[in-house]
Amino acid sequence: MVEPAIEMYRGFEMIANVDGDVTAGFYVATQTIRLTSQGTRMVVEADGVATGRFDTRERAFAASFRRMIEAVDHHLDRAESR
Repeated sequence: MVEPAIEMYRGFEMIANVDGDVTAGFYVATQTIRLTSQGTRMVVEADGVATGRFDTRERAFAASFRRMIEAVDHHLDRAESR
């Protein structure tokens, strides 16, 4: 497993782990979101595009972060509608 990639988005820390190699392809192993102000973690299921195999590690990370951004937006939209 390679080092995790971490990005911040709307107050959430998004952590993606990608595994694989150039022969078999790269895939999203785990992805986690943490609300930085509370420390609460949410595991985001890898579904849709993020479940595929990718020819580069960078494309796998990009798919993972797109999926986590969708999850953050959905979480915040639900919280705002309450």
